[in-house]
Amino acid sequence: MALSLAALLLACSHSAMPLPSAMQQLDAADLRPRTLEGDVRIDCDVKDAEVFLDGVVQGQVRDFDGTEALLKTGDGVHRVEIRKPGYQTYVTDLVAGNTIVVISVHLQQM
Repeated sequence: MALSLAALLLACSHSAMPLPSAMQQLDAADLRPRTLEGDVRIDCDVKDAEVFLDGVVQGQVRDFDGTEALLKTGDGVHRVEIRKPGYQTYVTDLVAGNTIVVISVHLQQM
């Protein structure tokens, strides 16, 4: 004969056995909101072009090509610009969060 969930929980609450891990009390760290973080890998033929995130310079293309590091954006909508004097500026808006976005671009010389 099957026991109901309420009867099972009542029986567990009166026993000396520890509760299964899934039913244990949550630690305070588990209750903090988690920040989703977006990562961007930039594939560009002009490695010394500057990379801007939301209007703020972050480094050069070579810094975010995935071999050493990725551009950390945080979640949400962001504008990425790739600039170098003598080349057309590349601009894109992207939605980042808990994933890797790959930007592949060929900068056109002016």
